[in-house]
Amino acid sequence: MDRRKINLAFIRLEHFLEQCEKLKRPNPPSLPTPEMAKNIRDELVFLLDNVQEITCDDVPSVLEVLTNARKNDIPGIHKYSDKALEEFLIARSNFIRRADMNSFNGFDTPPTVKPTSIKPKEISNVTEWRQKDERERMETRLNNNPNITDLSDMNRPTKVAEKFNSLYDNQWTDAFEDLRKLYKHEINGQERAILEMAIILKKAFEFTEETAEKQTRKIAMSMKELMISPTGDSFINNELASQHKHVDIDPLCEVRFTRYAKQCIKENAELSLPVLHKNFEWLLRRERIRDILTIPSVKSYSQKCLQIAWFMNVQDPPMSLLWPVDVKRGDITTTFRFFTRNGTILQHEVWPALLLTSDGPMMTKGVAQFK
Repeated sequence: MDRRKINLAFIRLEHFLEQCEKLKRPNPPSLPTPEMAKNIRDELVFLLDNVQEITCDDVPSVLEVLTNARKNDIPGIHKYSDKALEEFLIARSNFIRRADMNSFNGFDTPPTVKPTSIKPKEISNVTEWRQKDERERMETRLNNNPNITDLSDMNRPTKVAEKFNSLYDNQWTDAFEDLRKLYKHEINGQERAILEMAIILKKAFEFTEETAEKQTRKIAMSMKELMISPTGDSFINNELASQHKHVDIDPLCEVRFTRYAKQCIKENAELSLPVLHKNFEWLLRRERIRDILTIPSVKSYSQKCLQIAWFMNVQDPPMSLLWPVDVKRGDITTTFRFFTRNGTILQHEVWPALLLTSDGPMMTKGVAQFK
């Protein structure tokens, strides 16, 4: 079972269904294109083929949403979107529960082989009964206990994307207004304010990216050393220490240690924020923009940039920011919406687009000034 592909398929399908559900709200996102619906349908087919907890009977509303999206049938999407998201969350929770029961990481144990002594029809009946029972139990838990959700991670990619949009709409706007007043007598004061705030976001992303990578290596190394020497005595005696260096490690173990380290960092990401905030503030004070950090709105913006960038970089795989300079000229108007002036030629960057992964789908569009 390919964990990476399954995780990405779940994330993409969840993001698509959440976007469809939001179409009923004021200021809805853009309508999914038929091509996008086709790609997501391929993701669902992959999950149906590789995740034994999910069958077509478990997600009928998801199939309806995908069918209607391919037809650009908005009323049809509205009719099934709420139920589709609910079906998806329950189906995924069933998969996660079975993964947790089978092994620590949930992906090393091969799928259970069904006994050949049972007839196919009997197998189908047993499977359907078990899945129905699990769904009812999960629905009861979700409805009766508001503190228990199958997606308790509020820093999963779709939620990070929402926070990223909120950062631009709120903290960025407040800081921009204050900086624009500060530079009102300069010819390019507005552009200067925008580019200085872009520097803060870029620095935050680079800082958290580097920190996450270092933290992952250190935690993985610590786990490796403790597994090789569970009592910790090998570092006291020189002879034992020498033996420790020559222990043959299965390459798969190295991969697991890294995976466990990333999981640990992601699930406890908020514990690192206080120290990260202090270190990032110290880093910014060495930059040429240090003077504007005394403005409360700018300081609040820089702190929020650090927090959200950290949540982006603790994902596995990490999320990615896409700036106009990294986009082909012909694609820039499809990746970035205009700031105050429309056009086809880039004047300067304003806000980056957010990608699920470095080569993954776009979660939110960026903003740029055109001419």
